[in-house]
Amino acid sequence: MALHPHGGLIRPPGKTPVWFATCIRIMPLGVLMQFLLAGFGLFEDAGFEMHVVVGAALGVPAFAIFAGAVLVARLRPLAWWAGSLVASYLVQVALAAGGDPSLLAYHPFNGALVLVASVVLFAEVEHGKASLD
Repeated sequence: MALHPHGGLIRPPGKTPVWFATCIRIMPLGVLMQFLLAGFGLFEDAGFEMHVVVGAALGVPAFAIFAGAVLVARLRPLAWWAGSLVASYLVQVALAAGGDPSLLAYHPFNGALVLVASVVLFAEVEHGKASLD
């Protein structure tokens, strides 16, 4: 995998599919919304139901990003980060489903890992679009 001289990955020429770019944009916003909803759930006694719903819904763009990175040749350089995103998302779901307080303590930390992977993917896609213009 080659690196661009100004940073970022070199991808084959072509446009990023709209559905992929949309999923890439949804993920960081959705994860930030999750942090907000968790805060509401802790301090306002509301928000946990929405936290669960939004968390489950974020699986759709996460798996779409991974599928796109694996199946679309132009997006294959993003496969490592897409795999990291899906892996950390699955760990997040497992931590939440377990209900063990000692494991739930890792839920916010792992949420930050999901956010980092989604922001890196967002930056790579946006950087790739800017370098192709």
